Amino acid sequence: MTETTDEYWVKGSSIKSKLEFVRDRFGPPAEAALKNRFASQGLFLILESEWYPFHLFDDLCVAIAENHFGGDLERLLEVGAYSAERTLRSTYEAYLEGGDFVRFLARISSLHGRFYNQGGMEVTVGPEGKSCEIHLRGAPQYSEADVQVAAGFYVGAAQTCGLSGVRHRIERVEDGVDFFLTWR
Repeated sequence: MTETTDEYWVKGSSIKSKLEFVRDRFGPPAEAALKNRFASQGLFLILESEWYPFHLFDDLCVAIAENHFGGDLERLLEVGAYSAERTLRSTYEAYLEGGDFVRFLARISSLHGRFYNQGGMEVTVGPEGKSCEIHLRGAPQYSEADVQVAAGFYVGAAQTCGLSGVRHRIERVEDGVDFFLTWR
């Protein structure tokens, strides 16, 4: 699929990691069922470096919640945490810089731009180095499914860096979403 600047797109790697989650957690038949459900929308073959419509990604995340979590979108935190561990231990391992979460946070804005064609991110780390604020702005939409996956990704990234006691809070604002994380 080809990206155009006026539409909202996500990278295929974002979609692929969600399908991998389903396969690893619920088995190959569950992954095949999702692919079959979305085949008419181009989900049969996902290329990690290609761009795909955001609505396909969002619909897939909602379907995961419906099929495996009784429709509870908050359970998509698990999907986001899984995605963080998978991508930060492989393709985007360089962003971890030795597992230092605060250093990772300094670079996460550029990583965000690799997954979404619109919107930006601003990160502020607390003075004690035990908290952060992540502000997302400028995307055409912030769906509940995507917000839950994103929160899970941030928490999962902290855990991948070896942090414990990671807590998060999500706050919707008029033009975006704010995430607040604390850890020990």
